[in-house]
Amino acid sequence: GSASLPAELINQIGNRCHPKLYDEGDPSEKLELVTGTNVYITRAQLMNCHVSAGTRHKVLLRRLLASFFDRNTLANSCGTGIRSSTNDPRRKPLDSRVLHAVKYYCQNFAPNFKESEMNAIAADMCTNARRVVRKSWMP
Repeated sequence: GSASLPAELINQIGNRCHPKLYDEGDPSEKLELVTGTNVYITRAQLMNCHVSAGTRHKVLLRRLLASFFDRNTLANSCGTGIRSSTNDPRRKPLDSRVLHAVKYYCQNFAPNFKESEMNAIAADMCTNARRVVRKSWMP
């Protein structure tokens, strides 16, 4: 079972995906998200991110972040490492290596995607994760 991107998606987004996604390959193969970052994602996960995001770069960012960080990690994080005085000091920023690779990848996908927008989306995901986790702890 090999997997490559659907043709109609390639028509829509052209060559803005990971170069390996254009060739068929093993879905469990680990791909380096951005060369030199040492941040890896499986071909299947990356493909799922692209298939669900389509042309929407904000959805791509959310999907990628969700692939690397589970809900508990997000809930216990302050997002991008930009702390405000109200932030809980126990909250650690998300792994900056992963965050950097994901942002770089999304900027390559959508060159007009501003870093401030990305940071806001990451922070928003952390806030939402906290809400969900808190809810699931309620008796």
